[in-house]
Amino acid sequence: MTQPAMTDKVLPHEKAWVLREFEEYDYRLKSMRRVQDIYLVRDGEMRVSRADLGPAIAFPGAPEIRVVGLGESCVQELVEQAQGMRAENRASEILANRGPSDLIERYKAYKNEAWELMHNRSVFGPGFKKERNLFAHKRRKYARPEV
Repeated sequence: MTQPAMTDKVLPHEKAWVLREFEEYDYRLKSMRRVQDIYLVRDGEMRVSRADLGPAIAFPGAPEIRVVGLGESCVQELVEQAQGMRAENRASEILANRGPSDLIERYKAYKNEAWELMHNRSVFGPGFKKERNLFAHKRRKYARPEV
């Protein structure tokens, strides 16, 4: 399949086929850029118009956007829908609403509890530990007195 021909000018009232927004590396500028492609049909041939929206850093967490018009919607409607999707930016909302993570503290507590279970110990406050299953430990405790 061949690439559609590029066009420079797109009128807002033209019927559009698809609008795509994605990030692409620009070798000339040596940076990631946010690009908007608008596919439309002119004279029975598919044409594409590419617009550079700016550096990808300006759109944090923005996913790839694809708005389908199938020749029923005009370019302006598709651009407005894409702007609305960008404004919603669901990915950044999820990240913004998520509180600070306590994963490290929970992992440390889990490992500490697993160690205590493995060594048959219970902690009853600062400095007091009790060993369980006294049957095996009594013999050892009384066989060898602590120095």
